[in-house]
Parts: sequence; C-alpha cells; structure tokens
Amino acid sequence: MKWKTVSTIFLVVVLYLIIGATVFKALEQPHEISQRTTIVIQKQTFISQHSCVNSTELDELIQQIVAAINAGIIPLGNTSNQISHWDLGSSFFFAGTVITTIGFGNISPRTEGGKIFCIIYALL
Repeated sequence: MKWKTVSTIFLVVVLYLIIGATVFKALEQPHEISQRTTIVIQKQTFISQHSCVNSTELDELIQQIVAAINAGIIPLGNTSNQISHWDLGSSFFFAGTVITTIGFGNISPRTEGGKIFCIIYALL
C-alpha cells in the first residue's frame, strides 16, 4: 500500500477511536460518579451507625470482599455451596477469549445506553 493510503487509514481509525471514547465517556462517566458518591455516603452512614467499626477496619473488609469478587467468589449468603467459575464450560469460554481478539477485561459499559452503543460501535 502507498504511504498516503496507510496514513489515511490510520487517521480514520484514530478518529473513530476518539469518537467512540467521547461517546463512552458521556454515557458512562455520570453513572460512575453517581455510584462513587453513593458508596461514600453508604460508608459514612455505616460508620456512624456502627460505632464498634472504624473506617480503617471497614476499608480492610471491603478490600477482602473486592479480592474475593475478583477471584470469582460472590461473598453473599452461604459461600460454601457456590459452584466453581472454573468448571469445564467456563474454562472453555475463557480459553476461547484468550486465543481470539475478543479478550477478557474488567471494564465494560454498565448503563443501557453504553451497552447498546458498544454493540453498534463494535459492528461498524
């Protein structure tokens, strides 16, 4: 290919990425800010209602819960009866995402608008 063609394709792709990033930011960032504000208020309320727990202890518990969730364990109710996230079907799916361009990440749209835009954006 000619240098001019490659440069044009590169610029179009970069422009497409910038447009996508701008739309995702507009759709998802307000929801993220709202969630962050809600959790700060909930933590403050919990600390004020439970004088036997300080903010450091609560943060340590939250870190342990986040680590469990990142490991695929949902620490609600009786966790001893939960099925494995690494059964053959789940492991097969994960192996498929590793060897393809799909990937498997921690960031994804949370709002309905963000999810719909993501589908359309990926199809274009």
